[in-house]
Amino acid sequence: MENAIPIILANPRGEANINHPPIATPLMTNVQGGDLDAVKKLIEEKADVNAANGVGLTPLMAAVSNKHKEIAELLIFHNANVNAASSQGCNALALAQLLDQNEIAKLLISHNANVNVANQSEQDTTMFANNHDYENIANRILGSNTDVNAGTDS
Repeated sequence: MENAIPIILANPRGEANINHPPIATPLMTNVQGGDLDAVKKLIEEKADVNAANGVGLTPLMAAVSNKHKEIAELLIFHNANVNAASSQGCNALALAQLLDQNEIAKLLISHNANVNVANQSEQDTTMFANNHDYENIANRILGSNTDVNAGTDS
């Protein structure tokens, strides 16, 4: 994808944030493809690091889903919302758990990802980890500032 930057930036208005549902922004496309250089360039061009696609997935969630830790770090450095949730209630930390991405989960927790947010199944991150035998993630969560007595009631 070394030619992605000129192609992606070449749109009728020259905007880094042009939206192409359901794929979303050029930033999202390059995050999904793992093109770190293009992601850096788009951020320099003021791409919105929190712009979500049609189902609420953010570039950070895409980085986690595609196991691109370095891109996730870059997005977080540029103020990506670690607690943003998709329309299904999934956040980046839940995705990291689901994909057994321990290092990314640790990164998110270290940047104050809320481990007490419940998904559509009314499971918070700790419950999800325990219910799916992700002991390593559950232990990491329990070692953070987790309120193990937090309710999941809306």
